[in-house]
Amino acid sequence: MQIIEATPGANSPGEELLIHTLASELDDTYTLFQRVLLPRAREVIDAILVGPSGLLLLTTHEYAGTYACEGDEWFHSPDGGQSWQPGSENPIKQVLYDHIQLKSYLAREGLREVPLEKAVVLTHPRVNLIPQRPAARLFRLRELAAYARQLTGQTYLTPAQVDEVVAALQRTAPTAAPVQVTRPAGGQVPQRTRHNRTTWLTALALLLLCISAMCFAFALVLLLQNL
Repeated sequence: MQIIEATPGANSPGEELLIHTLASELDDTYTLFQRVLLPRAREVIDAILVGPSGLLLLTTHEYAGTYACEGDEWFHSPDGGQSWQPGSENPIKQVLYDHIQLKSYLAREGLREVPLEKAVVLTHPRVNLIPQRPAARLFRLRELAAYARQLTGQTYLTPAQVDEVVAALQRTAPTAAPVQVTRPAGGQVPQRTRHNRTTWLTALALLLLCISAMCFAFALVLLLQNL
């Protein structure tokens, strides 16, 4: 599996667990886009998985505790299920909004018929989830791993169609470079080649060095003028 960071940024522990889970099950025919900001959208999409099975839009959260979902409503129980109150955030409505934005973008790119699923992934190990006809898929990490294994046997897009979708999403971040993630052996953490972020940091360091040199030269000129 390869990763394309549409927007540079450090991964949270939950995002790293998401990458580990997917990379453990999927081969290099799959691409995971991270932090995608679509044209006309208000918010960044956490992740979009693209492969022969179609697209899977993902929003990730590190909630701990007991949560329930009914349709597009989200509830939290502070006492383990004895009482319920609306959650301070609603990841279901978030992923539904992201789904509308992504579907609209794909349509504008001429990709109306691409299979598109949506899911909320809860990455914290101590989360208890009670789904009641949720309006989107709900996964804990073990359930996401099982779902990813099912994807490997599904082929709805040809390699050319996959490339077309990847190219369309890359146009939202033309400077982003792919990062290869190898499938781990024996449950080890996947190895990631982070050449794109290293290149970006190197360029930033050189820019800061140039600015410092210019400031020093300017200060030296002023000093000589005052002598």
